[in-house]
Amino acid sequence: METLLINPITLWLRWLFKKLIYSIRNSGKNLKIEYLVEIHNCTFGHYNTLYKYCRLRNIQLGDFSYIARNTLIQHATIGKFCSIGPNVNIGLGNHPSSGFVSSHPLFYSTNKQAGGLKIVETDLFKEYEYTTIGHDVWIGANAVIISGIKIGDGAIIASGAVVTKDVAPYSIVGGVPAKHLKYRFSDSQISFLNSLKWWDKDLTWLKNNKSLFLDIEKMVEIYQQPASRS
Repeated sequence: METLLINPITLWLRWLFKKLIYSIRNSGKNLKIEYLVEIHNCTFGHYNTLYKYCRLRNIQLGDFSYIARNTLIQHATIGKFCSIGPNVNIGLGNHPSSGFVSSHPLFYSTNKQAGGLKIVETDLFKEYEYTTIGHDVWIGANAVIISGIKIGDGAIIASGAVVTKDVAPYSIVGGVPAKHLKYRFSDSQISFLNSLKWWDKDLTWLKNNKSLFLDIEKMVEIYQQPASRS
């Protein structure tokens, strides 16, 4: 029976069924689901793309955000205009590192990770915490973000980084564990962007102002004028 559940045809049929269900639920929202994407209990915005072999569980994905191939995300809220690279892991399970004699989930979890076996009747340790990712965040390939982390708007996570603590808005972090490298913009420019909240503008506004996204100084100059365009 177990072999039947994991054979390629069954996996393909399961993917096709889930794709159909989520495509119907998100009709008119331009949701693109590529081959063998696994989805469970997720909500999507407009113009999302889920590339091949993504595994998504309990996430909310904002408008225009995409997730590259072979990325695993669990228990997370992701803002608008986020770019999540391939082979990224977000929200992996925690294990106890002190107090418990063993770090193995057999002794505290009912999730049956060890061959379907469980020996406890209730969960005795919080394995998963909720991760919050802001708007306009870029997460590079092979990055790992520990569950429960908060990543601010406009942040960049370098490829291969292991993020173990919160990341400030418009901060660039990298390394193992990830450390702050620099800010993308000056304090005044960050304050301006936080106030403008361009990610909440409609598509018409984005199209009309697309050239300003190439030059932060020009955008500040135009939208800080008393008679700024709406």
